[in-house]
Amino acid sequence: MELAVYMDDSSDGLHEEIVVASGAFGLPEKWFDVERLWDRELHKHGLSNFHATACESLRDEFHKFHDKDDPAAGRAKADQIRLDLIDIANSGGIVYAAVGIKRADWKSVISEQRFRSLGMPSDPMFFAYHLLMIQCIDRITKHHAVSTVAFVCDNHNRYETAEAAYHNLKELNSESAKHMGSISHRSSRGNAPIQVADLVAHEARLFMLGKIGRPSYYKLEKHMFYAAMSDRRHIEVMLSSQERH
Repeated sequence: MELAVYMDDSSDGLHEEIVVASGAFGLPEKWFDVERLWDRELHKHGLSNFHATACESLRDEFHKFHDKDDPAAGRAKADQIRLDLIDIANSGGIVYAAVGIKRADWKSVISEQRFRSLGMPSDPMFFAYHLLMIQCIDRITKHHAVSTVAFVCDNHNRYETAEAAYHNLKELNSESAKHMGSISHRSSRGNAPIQVADLVAHEARLFMLGKIGRPSYYKLEKHMFYAAMSDRRHIEVMLSSQERH
């Protein structure tokens, strides 16, 4: 049996202090129920799609909740929809992972003389996806009777980065490669699993930036099997293992 991991990423706009790659997975029959209830919840509020940054900033489809006469009411409405959607994903037993990397740490490490020959890209999201896939493969193969893991990412402007990380991992990590199935990309529109991954990435990034106390993150955290910022030392260790190949 092959189990799918749905992936997405989040970065903090033009500043890009940190980048985060996230994954969400569960059994296929559980996803069926989650998708049905997720779409029903969106439809109830006249929404066709959930995008975490749109919900956060009350733009695009969430703009209708913006009330200049009572801003707090609109904000509360959007926040409650987000919490209800998380409850739906959690109720399906979906689990999550998130890996963050500080841009400054990544830039500093790959500029070291000993790592220059690796030709690492300047975008740390490449390595965030690399580390995320390792964690998901390890978790799935330990807890599920599956032989391969398929990866599905959002077809936004960074899907090529995710696919490059996949091929890099498959080439350099023989243990992970044994369990790596296909990788594909799809639109998040009408795709609840990718919307879940988007929500996880967004909330994990805010938490790693120090924005604590958000009920939405703490709800997700109950089903988060891995969430960590990869610091400079960890990046060096992981790149050193690639250096030896």
